[in-house]
Amino acid sequence: MMRLLAIFFLATTANAMTLRDYIASLERMRNEPRELAAIEAKALIGTEVDAPGGKFIADTSLLDSIANKRADSITRLDATIAALKSTSAARATTGDAKLLERIREEERIRELKAGGEVLMPPEGNKSMLDGIAGHILDAARWLRDKIVEDVEWLGKLWPKAPLPDAPKPSGGVPFMVTALVIAIVVVLAIVALEVLRRSRRAKPDEIATSDPIASRRDEDPLSRGATEWERYAAQLAAAGRIREAIRAWYHAVLVTSYSAGILNFRKGRTNWEYVSMMRAEVAWRPQFADLTRSYEREWYGRDESTYEALDDCSSRAQSILGHIRKRGAE
Repeated sequence: MMRLLAIFFLATTANAMTLRDYIASLERMRNEPRELAAIEAKALIGTEVDAPGGKFIADTSLLDSIANKRADSITRLDATIAALKSTSAARATTGDAKLLERIREEERIRELKAGGEVLMPPEGNKSMLDGIAGHILDAARWLRDKIVEDVEWLGKLWPKAPLPDAPKPSGGVPFMVTALVIAIVVVLAIVALEVLRRSRRAKPDEIATSDPIASRRDEDPLSRGATEWERYAAQLAAAGRIREAIRAWYHAVLVTSYSAGILNFRKGRTNWEYVSMMRAEVAWRPQFADLTRSYEREWYGRDESTYEALDDCSSRAQSILGHIRKRGAE
């Protein structure tokens, strides 16, 4: 009787449900008799679920298979519950905000490099010897300017043209002043070079860098939902992390296939095992094989990937996702 009341409550409050209530309904359908599960599945069709990562419509294909008591409904139900629980536990809203902040910081750093600006080390990383060398060079320039000014002033006082019968000036005073200026500049230059040479021998302080974006969550396809993987792929591509963006697109295809019951998740299973297990009547099976080949070549065979490789993998992944979602809508 209580279960019937719960089903009636779901029917009257359709089109509005939290993610936690949606998961609870799926778990209840997993454990209750198939007749009651079929009634509850029909009541949930078209319901809008409010999740931390954004609103979505309850999986029509899954609910229809439960309502019609199909043989694969239990397997699909388990995969969907596992994916939704991992998404809920990840607290995507807070994590994504931090991730976006890191991506913005890395984009700012990358823009400075691309613009050709010379990146100077932070002031905190300069040694005391570097500061002394800078002060010495400044003092040398100041002294040089002052001596030049004095020489020019003395030159104005010096007779411009000697008398015809007068002996030619020896030029001793200007020569001595010039020699003194050259000697002072040379000494100061030698001291400055010695200070710089010693500062270069010292071990430079490490420059702080931003933390990497990658985490252990990225290795598990079930750590995010399909739409989260798609958004994450776009964020990684914007940050220039091409290989990781390709992996995110591949994980989006895997998670969507688990949810649709096309593939059965099992820890430790390889990507090519999933390809071999896919039924031959699946129309996009060759595309999935090509996507798997491209992903493994970029992820395991190369240190860096190109934007052309990303465009190729993302277009294949989006085509497959479109086929699966169209099939679910039908």
